[in-house]
Amino acid sequence: MSFSTIAPPLSSIENFEKAEYHNVVYAKDLVWFFSRNFVQQPTFNWGQRVTFIGGYAVSFDTVEKKWNTPVQFPAVLNEENATENVFEHKGEIYLLLGAAFGGVEFKSLHKWTGEKWQQLVLKAPAKKISEDEKSQAEYITAVSRPGSHHTTIVVGMNRVYHAYRLTISENAAEIDYQAESPMEGFMPGLPIAALQGNGKVFISYGVFGCGFMWETYKLIKFDEETKTFEIIQVADAEARSGPPFFSRADYVGTNASGDFLHLTGSVRVGMSGSEHNGSLYAITGLSNGNQQWTKLSLEAPQGLDGIAVNSETNDIFAFNSEHAYHGKLSI
Repeated sequence: MSFSTIAPPLSSIENFEKAEYHNVVYAKDLVWFFSRNFVQQPTFNWGQRVTFIGGYAVSFDTVEKKWNTPVQFPAVLNEENATENVFEHKGEIYLLLGAAFGGVEFKSLHKWTGEKWQQLVLKAPAKKISEDEKSQAEYITAVSRPGSHHTTIVVGMNRVYHAYRLTISENAAEIDYQAESPMEGFMPGLPIAALQGNGKVFISYGVFGCGFMWETYKLIKFDEETKTFEIIQVADAEARSGPPFFSRADYVGTNASGDFLHLTGSVRVGMSGSEHNGSLYAITGLSNGNQQWTKLSLEAPQGLDGIAVNSETNDIFAFNSEHAYHGKLSI
């Protein structure tokens, strides 16, 4: 089984200058590309590529197999101390903004209308201040399994993982604090992806050692009912059956079975080099406690601009500088 070519690339759109980086999200038969542009953060000796400073959005119609007309949108926020999550929930696309340094603070939540970012009325906890004003906070909005009515935001800061419940209605949203992980037994690290559903949140994370390394064979499981965290193993570490990616997968998602997808990434070459790897993997067996890595039969094309999955049908779409592609996940 392989990917098939279905359309020309993003760069084929007339009178259009493609950005180098994007947030890529699937929703309602469309794969949306939101440009990410660089913004400096001199107070913190940091910089980032983000959507919230303004740019373009362009969608690929997966039914008609064509690109739609790009739309421009203005800056949503002009603050140095800010970070973002762009995510899909129940068929809609959202932009969550939080404080990047000095504590956990939810600034605003915006819904994509197809033309602009519409701000929702957000009820959220007060800022959780860090003793170190330059402590970095990493916000991860969990991928929701099919049928989930809410989702979970995981924030990592100062070795501690904080869980928040996010509930969204038509024009408003509420964030409720759930719990934080204990210091004991948790290596210093940051969350990099999460999957939520059936009362459990599975958090993929990385730790700091010789650089930042993904803990490929471990997950942090958060139980929404008992408000407890625990580290669980993902088989099979001895066989090294999981992804060879060094710091994380490029894209994460789920499928119709509720598996945790980790799609493509970079592998280490020599002491400091890296190269792209188009392998696709899933953590299966999460519902019965027999979680293990499964390598999928598809392999993504090189030089990806983006990849996205329809979790209800298992259709997968990939994009590079040459074509748009379609494939079908086998699990």
